[in-house]
Amino acid sequence: MTEPYAVSIHAVAHNLPKDSDQVLVIGAGIIGLFTIAAIRAYDSKCQIIVSARYPHQAKWAKKLGANEVIIERNKERFYQKIADLTEGKLFKPIMSKKVIFGNKGPDIIFDCVSSEGTIDDSLRLARSNGKIVNLGLDFSITKKVDWALAVYKEIEVMSSMIYGLDEYQGKKYHSFELALKFSEKNPDLFTGIITHRFPIQKYKDAYNVALNKGKYNAVKVVFDYSM
Repeated sequence: MTEPYAVSIHAVAHNLPKDSDQVLVIGAGIIGLFTIAAIRAYDSKCQIIVSARYPHQAKWAKKLGANEVIIERNKERFYQKIADLTEGKLFKPIMSKKVIFGNKGPDIIFDCVSSEGTIDDSLRLARSNGKIVNLGLDFSITKKVDWALAVYKEIEVMSSMIYGLDEYQGKKYHSFELALKFSEKNPDLFTGIITHRFPIQKYKDAYNVALNKGKYNAVKVVFDYSM
């Protein structure tokens, strides 16, 4: 669990929310969940809103420190819920989807999916002068993202690539060191987050469960070489 936790710590360490910030975490897979944990490990008291797909993900998001969890597939209702929770104001351009504009709305969005759709959502939902941090890699060349919104709203678009040297309490640590340090401080926090274990010979079953998280209530699927 150290490796994915280190990924999230690296992103949070370089984009640490202030206590007054309203943060949206898009995606409640293992990276999204660890992003919540990393924010709380850095003692940020910010409001964390999480977009999840399944109830079992919502349960873990709450346990790790989320204030609000939204499970909503309808895009218009999802946008409205984000606006309501962050006091943002939605506008409807004549030839485009709705967009939050102004100084209310999510201050920082951690996109832990980073698909073409979630990148476009992030640009529409971040407040003016807000920040988007892309952790996911579910995109390459985008064709339907309205990147002009980054200009109109003066949004800072950041990216985070796996791990590196991160600051904590005035000192530099490797992301892995911080993952171990934070885990040691709260050793029971992630108990049960590994939901499925497979011997390597059953790799097809393992991938089937990992690709169908909703059906199997899967969070983290691992190969257990002791089996």
